[in-house]
Amino acid sequence: MRKIFQIDGIDGSMLSIGERNQPQQAAICIKDSQGNEVHMLIGYDQFKELCSLSYDLHFEPDPRPVEEKEDFPL
Repeated sequence: MRKIFQIDGIDGSMLSIGERNQPQQAAICIKDSQGNEVHMLIGYDQFKELCSLSYDLHFEPDPRPVEEKEDFPL
């Protein structure tokens, strides 16, 4: 199998997609932070659909830590 791409999660998990030797097949592997793996075989049409997905996530910025005592000029 030839790896197409891999995404590493911030929690130690991983998502990878690879091209299989069998024609018109790709494999998806999801590994959690404990090393447990789940595999899924998909066909060419499903792979094209997966790669064409686009979704914008709107993340909130990290909140600024509040200091216990702030001095403000009077």
